[in-house]
Amino acid sequence: MNATAESIKDLFSLQNMDAEQIEAVTSGEAFEKMKQDLGKDSKSFVLQKMLPELLKRLDEMLDLDITTMLTNAWAKNEELAAFAADQEGDEPETVPLVTHTITSHHEPHLDLEIKGLGKTLTGITLQIDLTLTLDGATLTFQKGKLIEIAPGSCKVGGRMSYNDLTLLEKESGPLQLPQKWTFEEGLTLPVLNEPAEEENLAPVEGE
Repeated sequence: MNATAESIKDLFSLQNMDAEQIEAVTSGEAFEKMKQDLGKDSKSFVLQKMLPELLKRLDEMLDLDITTMLTNAWAKNEELAAFAADQEGDEPETVPLVTHTITSHHEPHLDLEIKGLGKTLTGITLQIDLTLTLDGATLTFQKGKLIEIAPGSCKVGGRMSYNDLTLLEKESGPLQLPQKWTFEEGLTLPVLNEPAEEENLAPVEGE
């Protein structure tokens, strides 16, 4: 059965793990190193009490929208941008994409504050590396703008690490994505690279 996901968090959520899986993460070398670094500013028993909040914050770091990741990656493809720029006529044209993998790297920073003491622990920076493998995706353009995405099948792999030590690593099975995303006004590919226009990436309800 295919998994349904709109965010990377849906696939790799720490809060959805059972006790045995959480134990495997929290007893690993990366988590121990993280506790050591945080422990420079606090006692070990305080860190233990903060564990649920720490796992929650790690979860929040994985709340990365899959649609946005795909469209931003395709927006950087020079061949697709050139195709859209050279499109003539009013008729929609569909571009089939070969099986390909999109990679994404993120380095979120995390600060933890001890309630009641007003004390912030030493901040930590994590590394998140993601791969999205797509098969059968098609993009439809009209008048030089992207008007529809049919994502085909998609698998996601992810690695969260701390100081180059693996904290969490997973790979999904086939994802259950909408059959298509439709953009009423159409999207100009260069615009997708502008952070101020990110709200335009929200698709019309998928079918």
